[in-house]
Amino acid sequence: YYIGIEETGYYGIASTVASILLMLIGAGMNVLRPIIYENLKLGNRKKQINNLTFKFITGLFVCAILLSLATPYLYKYMINEKFHVSITTTYPLIFGLFFLGMFNYFISFLMYQKRNKIIGIVTIFGIIINFILNYYLIKQYGMIGAAYATFTTYFAIGIFVIIINLLTPISYSISE
Repeated sequence: YYIGIEETGYYGIASTVASILLMLIGAGMNVLRPIIYENLKLGNRKKQINNLTFKFITGLFVCAILLSLATPYLYKYMINEKFHVSITTTYPLIFGLFFLGMFNYFISFLMYQKRNKIIGIVTIFGIIINFILNYYLIKQYGMIGAAYATFTTYFAIGIFVIIINLLTPISYSISE
């Protein structure tokens, strides 16, 4: 509505490239969430959980960097030249997805503890932030404003969930 169908199409291409990381996050969480739950069920496995957390965040960061480095080549060899204007939009989306990946990882602990109210609050908080930021940033900056809104939203909910997990001790052996 604010920037037209052409820039919306460009944003869609940038989002598709960044979504490569989203696919990796989804696959990773399908593997890691049962491991997290098993460690929580066994109790007193803080070292294993901390090790898994470090490996996940490091791996996710490396994947984000590699995708960022590969982006110019993906555009050059796989995307029509008329869409190359969207390449700069891809980077904030990639690093926004890095924080969404951290959100997905750390939300696992809240899911295990059945803290659905907190999950709902964080999610609604993210929706509200995203609507507000999109409204102002798209009007101000166009297509890149939408990417900044997405990055900021994912950063906020990712950091918020990490803080919640840091402030509340892990409850082990909750019945499933």
